[in-house]
Amino acid sequence: MSMNPERSSPNGLTNNSKEINDDNNFAHINYDYNCETDTSYGMNSKLNLIFVLMILVFGSVFFNGKIDAQESLISNTIIIENSALPLSAQLPAWNLLEKLDEKEAELMAMPLWLGTKLITFYENRVSGSGNVTRKKLKDEERDVALKILNVQSGEVRVIKIRIAITTPNGLDIISPSGYKIELMTRSNGIRWNKWNAMYKITEPESWIVIKNKYPEWKT
Repeated sequence: MSMNPERSSPNGLTNNSKEINDDNNFAHINYDYNCETDTSYGMNSKLNLIFVLMILVFGSVFFNGKIDAQESLISNTIIIENSALPLSAQLPAWNLLEKLDEKEAELMAMPLWLGTKLITFYENRVSGSGNVTRKKLKDEERDVALKILNVQSGEVRVIKIRIAITTPNGLDIISPSGYKIELMTRSNGIRWNKWNAMYKITEPESWIVIKNKYPEWKT
């Protein structure tokens, strides 16, 4: 007589054994599923970790490259510094209005010679269209006192020049020793304009005429 419960037990042991076996199979299936799930989760975690590491590496390379590019751009940039002098160093320590009055008594006391003979001379005149004509003028030779200013140092001097009419074509200036002074020509051709003539000091440098004393006969 067989003692195998799967075949001889009439009280449902076989079914219970089968249920137990089914439960074991279900547990085995669940275990396999959990193993697969755990394996899949582990694989996903590894993939995520690799992906994060790749992002970090790529970001590091990109960021370093961007820094290198910025450093290269900065290193190739030409920086121009403002080398202008301070305002106190640019402005002269003197005032032009004060210089106009400086040595005024010396200017007024300067003795000047005035000729008595009118001499004829010519100057060019330039029209607005550019046409040049000759203009006939008459004037006396004379001395003119000039108050001059050194624009660098602010020094003021009073000198004397002579307006000489040496040729029919215009005037010449006889300058004192150490100076070279010329009459400036305006855009319309005028050089000699009596007390309103324009003078240019070419030697020594940095000197300009700020005032003059112009003698003429009273009528």
